[in-house]
Amino acid sequence: MVLPPAFQAIVTASLAIWLTAKKGWRVVLNPDNLKLSNTTFRLFQVLLVGLLISSGFHIVNLIAELITAPNAGFKTIVKHGRLIGKQGVWGMFIVVSFQYAYLRHWRPAKFARFFAVFLACLAAYMTLQRYWGLDWVHGFSATLPDHRFAYGVYRSSGFMAHPLTLAFSCMLVVLLSFGLGVLFRQKPEAKWWFSSSLMAFLCLVLTGSRFPIVVTILLLGTYALHALAKAHKIYSVLFLLVLVGVGVWGIGHRSAELLDDSRSWTERVPRLVFWDVHWQMFQDHPVLGVGYTQKKIKATEYYEKMGYESLERKYSAHNIYLQTLADSGIVGLLSIITIFSSLGLVGIQILRKWKSPLLGIIVTSTFLAGMMQNILRDSEFLTALWVSLAICLVIIRESPVARNQIENFEP
Repeated sequence: MVLPPAFQAIVTASLAIWLTAKKGWRVVLNPDNLKLSNTTFRLFQVLLVGLLISSGFHIVNLIAELITAPNAGFKTIVKHGRLIGKQGVWGMFIVVSFQYAYLRHWRPAKFARFFAVFLACLAAYMTLQRYWGLDWVHGFSATLPDHRFAYGVYRSSGFMAHPLTLAFSCMLVVLLSFGLGVLFRQKPEAKWWFSSSLMAFLCLVLTGSRFPIVVTILLLGTYALHALAKAHKIYSVLFLLVLVGVGVWGIGHRSAELLDDSRSWTERVPRLVFWDVHWQMFQDHPVLGVGYTQKKIKATEYYEKMGYESLERKYSAHNIYLQTLADSGIVGLLSIITIFSSLGLVGIQILRKWKSPLLGIIVTSTFLAGMMQNILRDSEFLTALWVSLAICLVIIRESPVARNQIENFEP
């Protein structure tokens, strides 16, 4: 969840090969093996149907691009195929693999301690990175590039390429680990889950990324106040105050630039320009967008046409909803809506049946994160999201409510 896309791709491919070689999908998709009546199987159906419908909208965009730009046929198919894979097929392989591993007696509790230790090591490395700029990915003597240095420290990215990418992934790790700690707070591994959440939050702060930190604090505080017993409410409030303090320490200097009246709003918040350009692209091409394959070329044309030719950073929208509307139109947005709808329905069902808001919190954080970043295009974040979903669908079988259902289960 916090490692580079190459590592994630290798692991996911290995899981897919293992699952296929063992024919594990036959075991997982058999309702008799899932127990807990047919509820869990229905969750898989909702996910599968949602991702299939989402892929259908992608295919509509693919066909439209093949018709309008037939010369780039192979390139168009490859790009759309990768996106469909990341937003659907990839996720289902991870979810099914985790279920098959569970049926072969793997349990999340087995790696809680190792996860906490790994995140502690990552936090230590990122601390060195923040103050000395170490970049061991490119050699033990390498340092982070100059543009990472701001307000006296480096923006840490761990082993990933960009601090913002790591920040959004850490956001999911913080929420997932805290939720597991709450769910199993009567078990010995709870302390390791809470430790993992704390270490992941420290990693998040070290990235210096403002929006993910704010979203994490708000959702984590809300979760703590509602999920813990009344006797622990005072500890929840103190915990939230500590998080706010650490968050202010991490992003205080960077947030001060938002109050600099000597600079225009577009200089203080460059995303305003990105949003303006991509909104205009959508208005000119509302149904199918400018084309997913041609989005960079078209965006550059719009930057110049709208008077932003002197702008150094002619970036993507940094907003998955505006980005999707610009390059894929309303049809593309329907694909995103379908993904969130299926995840949301599963989250609601888990809340109703297993009394756990964990997946709902994760989906909410993903929805909010999409307002500031093209997260559903990032392989790193999507891997973190699918792993979070996979673990949520495993731990509902381990929760106290699930245990009661298993004991009362009648074939």
